[in-house]
Amino acid sequence: MNFKKGILQVCFANIVNLILSVCNGFLLPKYLSIETYAGLKTFLLYTSYVGILHFGYVDGIYIRYGGKEKEELYQGKFTCTCQTLVYFQILITVLGMAAAVWLQDMILFCAAASILPNIMVACYKMMYQAIGDFHQYRILLNMTSVLIFAANMLFIGIKIDNVYCYIAIQLAMTFLVFLFYEYKRKCNSIPVKMSLPVMKEELKENISLGFVIMLGNFMGIWITGMDRWFVKIFCSVADFAYYSFAVTMLKIINTVISAVSVTLYHYFCKEKDETRIRDLRRSILIAGAFIIASFYPLKAFISICLAEYREAIPIILLVYAAQYLMTVINAVYLNLYKALNIQKIYMKRMVTVTITAFLLNLLLGQTCGYTTIVFAVATFFTAAIWLWLCQNDMKSFQMTLREWLYAGFVLLGYFTANILPFYLSLPLYITWIFAVSFCLLKKELRRLLRSMAGIFQK
Repeated sequence: MNFKKGILQVCFANIVNLILSVCNGFLLPKYLSIETYAGLKTFLLYTSYVGILHFGYVDGIYIRYGGKEKEELYQGKFTCTCQTLVYFQILITVLGMAAAVWLQDMILFCAAASILPNIMVACYKMMYQAIGDFHQYRILLNMTSVLIFAANMLFIGIKIDNVYCYIAIQLAMTFLVFLFYEYKRKCNSIPVKMSLPVMKEELKENISLGFVIMLGNFMGIWITGMDRWFVKIFCSVADFAYYSFAVTMLKIINTVISAVSVTLYHYFCKEKDETRIRDLRRSILIAGAFIIASFYPLKAFISICLAEYREAIPIILLVYAAQYLMTVINAVYLNLYKALNIQKIYMKRMVTVTITAFLLNLLLGQTCGYTTIVFAVATFFTAAIWLWLCQNDMKSFQMTLREWLYAGFVLLGYFTANILPFYLSLPLYITWIFAVSFCLLKKELRRLLRSMAGIFQK
């Protein structure tokens, strides 16, 4: 599958996922109590760290199959790989549930129960990304979202306001998707005889290959979720609900960003030309600048239709700005670390950024007060430092002065336009982006517009 077609497939999947996520993002806080909504977000925050519990096994699969073809998938070796992961995660799930019982934390118990299905669904997603089968990736992504959304709407319709009911939805739907893809894999795979030595070898091979990448990915999740932990610890339940709502709104701008990021790993495994990667990076900078314009209509919608969440608007403003910088990190640099097989450098960088994020949140909290805005500011500065640090690891793929100026002018226009009324902020910001893009990245702007026109024609 070619690069543009892959982006198109994933973009369609993300558009469907976006619509459902936005509906969930608006309807759940509107019809659930703040306590129920905060409890559900606590569960989702816990489950966002479940990925560390495969100890790099899934990332090892991702690295092994990166750039390979679909025909190489359903062979005996891969069947053994998946079956070993299932047994491994059953053991981890039992241990996690036992720990939650000992701690007497029901939400943590539910999160532990989600370990097996979440990791196996993540395994299939990463497998399809690695081999470039974005059609199956799209189906898998949308299946989970549709089932969860439908069940949520049913519970809202019958006016259920119990956090454990909505957690049960997440668990049940993820299990259904996992069982479906397990059945599909077994129907298409060559049967193999499992044995303890074979499983030990699979564990050793995949974990040794993916452990560093897993730690780096975990730190990436920890970095981007650290602000929420500070809010949860130092602020009120209502503040945590507002902040979680703001983070949920990031899904609006992650639609296209995720489509590009998902397809770029497969592309980078085969293509490492510096000029082409530079052109892609510049196109991503331009696309990200236009995508964060969605903040202005979102701000108006919240002000009119979700007045109880108006306190989240300044947080959304800052996390959108941080995500603009994170776009280049996620789409380009994190994929390059993996494609270039420089896991040790990747790990060192993630440790540095994790420490930086923690210190920024702590120091700004102690200096300016432990408020949601302060933690959002810390998130923005963390993203800026992270992007700057990535340049030192890959000298051949550094951003040019023109690109840094472009990002600076974009953010200047973005924050300035927020001061204006909505009916002026959006058109003036869009005009500003076109002007800055034409002055600094004219060639890339034209190329991006031609590509977008081609995609919409298809």
